[in-house]
Amino acid sequence: MNRKLNVYRKYKNEMGVTLNKKEREDVLGRYASVDVEILMGHKMYDLRQEQAAIKIQNWLRKSK
Repeated sequence: MNRKLNVYRKYKNEMGVTLNKKEREDVLGRYASVDVEILMGHKMYDLRQEQAAIKIQNWLRKSK
């Protein structure tokens, strides 16, 4: 459990990736530490994709 919590905190504090309360309890209770790291990596990827899409949309709207 300690390793899983450390992985979660690393992604939360350093990379800004968070889970809601239900997701956090589910992930930390049911999955191995490697799975937690994979899930947080996917969340980080989704977050970065969303931020990139917002920047592109803003640029397109300003350029019209």
